[in-house]
Amino acid sequence: MRNSIAFLLSALLLSACTDQSPKDLSVKTIEQNAEAKAHPVKTKDSVTSRYNVQVGNDKGFVVIQGGRNLSDGIISNSTFNIQLQEIEEHFVEVNVNTSNLIDSNKFCYFLDSANQDFTSGAVIESIEFASIRSNTLYFKATLINPAESKLIQGRFNLFYRTKKKGMIYGWITDEVEEQNIAPAHEL
Repeated sequence: MRNSIAFLLSALLLSACTDQSPKDLSVKTIEQNAEAKAHPVKTKDSVTSRYNVQVGNDKGFVVIQGGRNLSDGIISNSTFNIQLQEIEEHFVEVNVNTSNLIDSNKFCYFLDSANQDFTSGAVIESIEFASIRSNTLYFKATLINPAESKLIQGRFNLFYRTKKKGMIYGWITDEVEEQNIAPAHEL
């Protein structure tokens, strides 16, 4: 008697577990995927780089920290912070975004006006420290313009000494490439 009750209960449990057919499951999966595509996935990303530098006899670091907002894996907005650290006399900290980078030197910008269409909708993907010389830190930057599918390589400078300390100047576009803009996790 106990065995037949146990068998009956197990049969009921198994039949209750198999109520959904595979068709029902696939319809729910398709609906969930469509809902995910309708609402873009927004995330944040951060990057940090540290470079050794020497000013006279003093040794320190250039630290570049960046925060990037991603929408469906494509960078939609970014801000970078550059610091010259551990050299007290020349400590400098500057926030860099596309607008203050491109507008940093209006008299040089006209030399670069051929690329104005590409840079106007661009965001900073990355910044690298290149060198230090004559009161100036030199950087390479990569901008992306998702709307135009352009990758823009360029250079800019930052004063760390004199009355111009902390000023960004001299954006120069080195190269503009046609590019399929890949999601940031693939870069």
